[in-house]
Amino acid sequence: MRGLRARDALVGVTAFALVMAAMLYVLAEQRFAGSWPTADRTVVATADDASYLDLVDGTQRQATLKRQRTVRRTFSTVPGADAVLVSTNTVTADGDVVSRQRWTAAQRRFTGSAVDSTANVEKFASFNESGDAVEEDRQLRGVRGILVRFPRDTQPVTYRRWDPETRQTGEAVFLRTERLHGAEVLVFRQVEKASTDADGTSTRSDTTLWVRPEVGGVVKTASHVVVRASADGQPTLDARFVDSASSVRQASRDVDREMVRQRVRSTVLPGMAVLVGILAGVATVIMGRPGGFSWRRRRARQ
Repeated sequence: MRGLRARDALVGVTAFALVMAAMLYVLAEQRFAGSWPTADRTVVATADDASYLDLVDGTQRQATLKRQRTVRRTFSTVPGADAVLVSTNTVTADGDVVSRQRWTAAQRRFTGSAVDSTANVEKFASFNESGDAVEEDRQLRGVRGILVRFPRDTQPVTYRRWDPETRQTGEAVFLRTERLHGAEVLVFRQVEKASTDADGTSTRSDTTLWVRPEVGGVVKTASHVVVRASADGQPTLDARFVDSASSVRQASRDVDREMVRQRVRSTVLPGMAVLVGILAGVATVIMGRPGGFSWRRRRARQ
């Protein structure tokens, strides 16, 4: 009777381990790169020999500009979507501010498709009666296409993408496949004609993006941005920003780490569960044979 109960227990362990292996694999595949980026990310880009309008004295200057772009995940009111807060600061080598952008929008998990929601807003500065700058919210309308990420398992095709420079949706056209930091990336290019803001300022952009297709993460960006003033069409900014080598390296490492985690979740852990199930199954078979484990019983009697 005791041996029968032990066999029943081993059968239960075998069944549980095999079912657990299947569940671990399915859950790992379902959760893989559901949200991207998975943590706050800051990217630094530089533009050599850029032209910008000095707001202090109104003169046109040539300088190297540094742009810092931070993406943070925030609370989302849209079911099935992540909200991202994107802050972009462009400064000179001396730290003088050339431009600032800050906006929040929602994107669908797994696909990165933007959700046109009332929660999509941008910050803009206005001046009160005392001449002080006041930051206010303004709703972002017509946000459609890919937002911060590309879909998981990105394909070499053309995607609709919302361009944060021009605030309009266009086509990110697939160009080619490259190797970057030892991994295959898909290269896309999006060219947007000048769009005009409410104050008459026009912006056009030409952006190239390097995408890791496994997670749809953008690991490198190069963007030519031209901004013209509303009054006389004078360029207030003409710069070609390219992500720094350290930012590209860090973004690539983030994807590599996620790939390692996925291999552990989808291969190692289910494999261990399968191994436990196999061992328990073998033990069940041995116990079912005449004289199974009899050497242990004899040793116990001795």
